[in-house]
Amino acid sequence: MGIDYRVLYFAQLNTLCILLLVIVLFRLRNRRETVSARRRAFLRMVWVAIALCVSDVFSGLCNNGTFSGAQFLNEASNIIYYLGITWIGYIWMVFVNMRLNGLEYNHKRMMILSSIPLFAISLVILLNPFIHFMFTVDPVTNEYQRGPGVYLHWIVSWGYLFAAEINVLLHMKKLPGKTAKRKLVPLLWFIAAPIVAAVVQMVVPMLNENLQCTTMQCGITFSIVVMTFEVLREKISMDSLTGLNNRSAFENYISDNMILGRNKLRLIMSDVDHFKNINDVLGHLMGDLALKSVSDVLKTACNKQDFNVFLCRYGGDEFVIASTEASEEDMNSLIRDISEGLGQFNSGSRNVFMLEISIGQAFGRCDSFEDAEALIKQADDQMYEQKKAKKAQRT
Repeated sequence: MGIDYRVLYFAQLNTLCILLLVIVLFRLRNRRETVSARRRAFLRMVWVAIALCVSDVFSGLCNNGTFSGAQFLNEASNIIYYLGITWIGYIWMVFVNMRLNGLEYNHKRMMILSSIPLFAISLVILLNPFIHFMFTVDPVTNEYQRGPGVYLHWIVSWGYLFAAEINVLLHMKKLPGKTAKRKLVPLLWFIAAPIVAAVVQMVVPMLNENLQCTTMQCGITFSIVVMTFEVLREKISMDSLTGLNNRSAFENYISDNMILGRNKLRLIMSDVDHFKNINDVLGHLMGDLALKSVSDVLKTACNKQDFNVFLCRYGGDEFVIASTEASEEDMNSLIRDISEGLGQFNSGSRNVFMLEISIGQAFGRCDSFEDAEALIKQADDQMYEQKKAKKAQRT
């Protein structure tokens, strides 16, 4: 009996996808850290993608097969495939909602409404052996054929993916500054590879029937792997307490700009006033809350700006804002927005502490890390001069 190269091709491509997805699972799972709801949603999507690949292999092996149980396996594997495609679209939409609206996003009404098409189409898919709406498997030849319901399946599945895209675009439109918008761009690219895979399987006749599932799997796997790099990049470069960039990310920012020849750098160094008193009197939990509150004020102010700006927690209660585009007036405007944000926070009736920060600025050429350190020191010295002046006024 000769080798069925179509089946071999199915198995090889799906095995490669499975290996990549298993690597993603190992990279994202860490038993020593608490996994957020957003991370759990992404991991569920990876597991569903693995199930898709496995079902795709069995579908390729069983289609037109004559061995015992081939028809049952052919039908079952296609049911799993159809379910998986829709569930991946839905989970991605949920993941995007979490990314846009908070890590633990749980808008019950929206979740219930958006899940209605998912459960409706899932019920139809599960009933397919009796109604043959999505696809049919010929009882004699054991050949898979699409049914009229496949178009409804694609509308629902792609509907979730495009709903996520529209959600990102609408969210970006509401954001006032370029920095915040740029962080959402990777979410828009997730759909690109599946679209390319879908076009390939429709346009190229050789792929139309035999390899349509495999091409789709490659697109989904590619998008998941790319998003995994983004998730890991965020994990490495993000301060776990405040959600801001960390010091390592700042060093990468300096390095990237030096490579690109953007050597004029403006810096703002800020430090929380009386932070030691908050920690000593109110406790470290209140100290953490103070740092989170300051970071929220800084983040809101930075997101308002029309120029690109980099914000990080430099260490302890110190924060750095940097830009290669901003003018002196731009930075002064940013400082005014920060002061306004602090004023709004301090006017809140439920606050158990007041927030004040001292600020120092620096501007100069940055052709090396030594130059960056000199600018940091310059801004730091100015900041402590302001801190001393405040202390002298109180006494």
